[in-house]
Amino acid sequence: MPCPTTIVTAGFLTLLRGRVPVTVAIVPLIWAVIGGSSAWLFGVPADVGLLVAGAMLAYRTWSTSAAAPAPA
Repeated sequence: MPCPTTIVTAGFLTLLRGRVPVTVAIVPLIWAVIGGSSAWLFGVPADVGLLVAGAMLAYRTWSTSAAAPAPA
């Protein structure tokens, strides 16, 4: 069950308001790469969703952390 759990976790983290902490997002991102590689290695087309979810979470994590204003 790690692949669907990763997709749901990435979805929840993407919906967060404000900054997504890199320390929280790193585990789903790593598993998205590992599990998503089975789309090509083993011919599992459903695992392409992992790559899409991981890409969206990576974009959301680093685009908001770079644009976040410094705390006052």
